[in-house]
Amino acid sequence: MKSTRGRASGTPARLLFASLLSACALFGCALFDAENGPDSPAGRVGSPEAEASSAELEVREQRIARLEEDVVRLRADLRHAEDALVSLGSSSGGQRGRADAVSSVAQARGRIDLAAQVGGDSAQILPAARRTLQEAERQLRDGRHETAAYFAARSRRMAEAVLRQAALTRVPAPLRVSSDEVRLRKGPSADYAVIETLARRDRVLAEAEAGDWVRVRAPSGKTGWVHGSLLEGR
Repeated sequence: MKSTRGRASGTPARLLFASLLSACALFGCALFDAENGPDSPAGRVGSPEAEASSAELEVREQRIARLEEDVVRLRADLRHAEDALVSLGSSSGGQRGRADAVSSVAQARGRIDLAAQVGGDSAQILPAARRTLQEAERQLRDGRHETAAYFAARSRRMAEAVLRQAALTRVPAPLRVSSDEVRLRKGPSADYAVIETLARRDRVLAEAEAGDWVRVRAPSGKTGWVHGSLLEGR
């Protein structure tokens, strides 16, 4: 009897405790809805600021999606063009001829080797140039001379781009005046007026050439022409 009463008396207490928890939970939800409901600043989905941000984000996502689609399409077009060229090369019967294709591959290899020696900021192009050259060599082995010439020319252009960039950024080596009282003139001829006189061992920077004459920048900063025979280090 005692244990039965204990269980009976404990049941209402547990029910009351559960009811209190439920009430607290409902009260908390009500507070959360009051703070974040449609009338709160965070819940004003239709506010001008929220609509503007949403529209701007949507436009950006659409623009990114279009750009990604363009990149995928361009890559696919390039692959299709190269596949078509390979097919054309295999069916053309070697109109260009093996000798021309071998020459094109050799020229491309030489330009790539030279570009590797020069280096520069554009040297990261060289791995792609080498891969393209390897494709040219593979096409040459398979007897597709037209296609081999195409890939060889493409790899050569990559290497030449590296060489052009290196030439633009290369600092010319200084030259030295090899005679006493060398006249710096306004033009590439002894008929032009003298700007100033350079001393033996003066260091000058070459900027251009016209026949036997070299346009140099003197230590004073002035620019003029000197006969190339009077300069060392050319």
